[in-house]
Amino acid sequence: MALLTAAVVVVGTVGVVNLVLTVGVIRRLREHEELLRRGPQGRPVSGLAPGATVPDFSVRTRAGGHRSGADFSGDTLVGFFSVGCQPCEELVPQFVEAARTHPGGPARVLAVVTGREPDTLADALAPVADVVVDAEADTLAKVFQVSAFPTLMLVDGHGHVRANDLRLDHLPDLVAA
Repeated sequence: MALLTAAVVVVGTVGVVNLVLTVGVIRRLREHEELLRRGPQGRPVSGLAPGATVPDFSVRTRAGGHRSGADFSGDTLVGFFSVGCQPCEELVPQFVEAARTHPGGPARVLAVVTGREPDTLADALAPVADVVVDAEADTLAKVFQVSAFPTLMLVDGHGHVRANDLRLDHLPDLVAA
């Protein structure tokens, strides 16, 4: 009987130690995820840093309209997506939902789709955003210094980047699905 009690105590102790170590590993992984999400000096991995001014640009939208740097009249949600990018495709429904509730409607939402045959992503984004594709999308990716997809930004009415992140729920004042 004493041997059985000792075995239960040992197994219980090992279980508690395992739980404590697992919690520690999870905490470290979350810290590393945050470090990987941000580049050096806390700067976003891709795109203009918060506080930066968006350089002037002029592009045609997929629907034949025109967008330029002068069009930022309020907080504008800007999303950069790439064809064939799995995280982009997973983010599009959340982006569409956030764009649907974004103040100002499609006039304050800009979706940029790069890559060949952007129609599938562009079609999903078109009802809630001005969509830019093809060479115009490449131009905007350079203007906004985007090097990874997806990249999401909030730009204020003066053309300054308020926030930049890879996830919608990290952008302020947005209702993400």
